[in-house]
Amino acid sequence: MPPPPDVGLLTRYVLENPYPLGLGLFIIAVIVGWLGLRDGRADRMWIALAALVLGAAVLATGLFVVTSGERARRITRDLVNAVVTKDLVGSANLLAGDARLQFGSTTNVSHDRNFIITGLSRFAGRFTIQDNKLTMLKSFSESSEAATVHLACWTEAGGYGGYTPSQWVLQIKRQADGSWKVTRIVCISVSGKPPPAPPW
Repeated sequence: MPPPPDVGLLTRYVLENPYPLGLGLFIIAVIVGWLGLRDGRADRMWIALAALVLGAAVLATGLFVVTSGERARRITRDLVNAVVTKDLVGSANLLAGDARLQFGSTTNVSHDRNFIITGLSRFAGRFTIQDNKLTMLKSFSESSEAATVHLACWTEAGGYGGYTPSQWVLQIKRQADGSWKVTRIVCISVSGKPPPAPPW
């Protein structure tokens, strides 16, 4: 996998994963509050109250703010499900008009949306996916309008020879109409090797 894009600390620890920080602040509030009550220390009670309020704010912010990374994970799951169920219309609807596909690396030659749709159709005609397990689904919010997803799967497809691991990088962006769609798909590896050509 290529190195993930940088994600700000606020996005990583508050907006997308607020539980460690929020719950940590709650634990601090309980401990400091108990010590304040035990020792009759009003200053500790104020510290406990501040930690409690801050912890609640962190959790509330994380729960109510939907980041580009969270949207990208949902779009990625929808695309995977559409491919598994041979929903070619659903797959196409998740691709932006300028969507590109690359094999092996982001620096390799790219193929347009029509190539992707044709490839999905050929794959659906040749193979039937009996089982697909997501072994990695990590998203990285690059901005409020775009995110990158690192995806890994174990897939059993009839005619392809047992479970096959694969790794992918997807870029998802907000479109002019407000929808979120896949703008780039990079097939990093299939069976642990960079694919020299389309696997279909």
